[in-house]
Amino acid sequence: MSKQKTVEIAQPRFLEGSKDEGVLLLHGLSSYPRVMDAFALPLNERGFWVSVPRLPGHGTNGEDYRSVSGRDWLRRAADSLLDLSGRCARVHILGFSLGGVLALLLAARYHIESLALLAPAVTNTNRLILAAPILRYFIDKLPGRCNFEGQDPENPDIKYLSEEYWMWRWSAPAAELLRLQRLAKRSAKKVEARTMLMISEADTAVPVEVKPLIEKLLKSHLEKTVVLKKSAHTLPTDCEKEKVAEEVLSWFDYVTRS
Repeated sequence: MSKQKTVEIAQPRFLEGSKDEGVLLLHGLSSYPRVMDAFALPLNERGFWVSVPRLPGHGTNGEDYRSVSGRDWLRRAADSLLDLSGRCARVHILGFSLGGVLALLLAARYHIESLALLAPAVTNTNRLILAAPILRYFIDKLPGRCNFEGQDPENPDIKYLSEEYWMWRWSAPAAELLRLQRLAKRSAKKVEARTMLMISEADTAVPVEVKPLIEKLLKSHLEKTVVLKKSAHTLPTDCEKEKVAEEVLSWFDYVTRS
């Protein structure tokens, strides 16, 4: 029987703002909403409405994780966007990893003022993902290597998530990510939002080669690119997290003024 539990750090956030601007923050694959606190809280202090949904299957248990689809993730992101749009005249999206893919899909369908894409997983270095659509019918998961990337390994929630999610390579979620990647590449030509991209030379999951791909997909809408030197894939929590937060906050300050 599935454990009926959502850990505290995976609880969603919705913060009321004082101005007519909102930001939707979308976390990554096997991640959790509170990983976005470095952006959510300072943005709210600046007056933004902030929504940080929990993508289905995340923060609960591995059984939930393997049973959800990319449609479930996209639907939760779209519902959160529409809730925010009902309160704000202008809405922006910050998407990390899988969240970056979802951000592109939303921006192709709805009017979004601006995007901040952090290591958007429209491509990746793990070629095993290409076999995931077939592998999912034979193997649920394979042993993997858990990399906490700046997170506290003594935190009980982090320990729980590492055991349920991060110590494994999951075939079904990888197949769903691949499906969303392909959909995002086809629909990105419809994106008109002003966009910032942040990537890292040390990221072993999303390579820096994603930059020319994003440039090709978005054409003139990519206004700013930040290339980090040391951070691994989890940009919001890794060794350059202060610079990441500074650049993101600066971007949203800039687009709301201009």
